[in-house]
Amino acid sequence: MANIVNLTDEISVAPQIAAGDFAEIAARGFRSVFNVRPDDEVGDYITAADAERHARAHDLGWRFLPTPGLEITDEDKVEAFAEMFEQLPKPVLAYCKSGTRAALLWAQAKAGPIPVEKIIDIAIEAGFDIASIYEELNEREEAYRQQVAATAPAAEEGAYI
Repeated sequence: MANIVNLTDEISVAPQIAAGDFAEIAARGFRSVFNVRPDDEVGDYITAADAERHARAHDLGWRFLPTPGLEITDEDKVEAFAEMFEQLPKPVLAYCKSGTRAALLWAQAKAGPIPVEKIIDIAIEAGFDIASIYEELNEREEAYRQQVAATAPAAEEGAYI
């Protein structure tokens, strides 16, 4: 079984998993599996279609978002990850070749609802270097704050919040 690294109560990440790992994944209490590794990457590993079949056989939720390394900060990929992640029963095991892409996508998807400083602490504690996405994390956190401020009800003049 691949080395599973816990990020939060909702998500853990792992390097490439194998067909025989799904029973243990289910036994460890995961309710879903999220693959971000494209099938066309070099290496001998289970395809997304086979992984989905094994996930379903073990009553696990499944999502596949093929994300090449150079697309890790693409807005479309991050938004898709966020939407797909929210749809899955928790806890989720997300994986790719090393676990790093899965961790970086999660970090970007959660920047804002989780403060960037906390995300950085989680990543460091889990052994992931996310310095390459600090700018994106800060931009996403600021966009989140602006969205929250724009949708918050305006306080009446003289009212205390």
